[in-house]
Amino acid sequence: MDEKPANASSEAGLHEYVDARFTIEGMESPNREKSLSDAVKNLPGLITFRIFHGGLTAHYDPVLLPGKRLEEAIRNAGFRISETHATDSSPLTDALTEENKPAENP
Repeated sequence: MDEKPANASSEAGLHEYVDARFTIEGMESPNREKSLSDAVKNLPGLITFRIFHGGLTAHYDPVLLPGKRLEEAIRNAGFRISETHATDSSPLTDALTEENKPAENP
């Protein structure tokens, strides 16, 4: 039997993701937002991110990108994180949550 064990980082069904929101000080200008974007955009494991006035939201793979590493990249770009909120996310959990949402009235 030459079967290799599953690699957890490549198995979506076995894998959890994290959705996090960082409140960041010093986001007064578009240049500062670009600096933050440049600091995080190429981090391995960062699936998506959005920068908005005063913060950053990120959907990432904690196996490839530990939360501490993401925070470190933000701080190394010269920003101060004043608040962090993170929740686990997975394709299965997201699908079940979406399925149980009440239908919107047209």
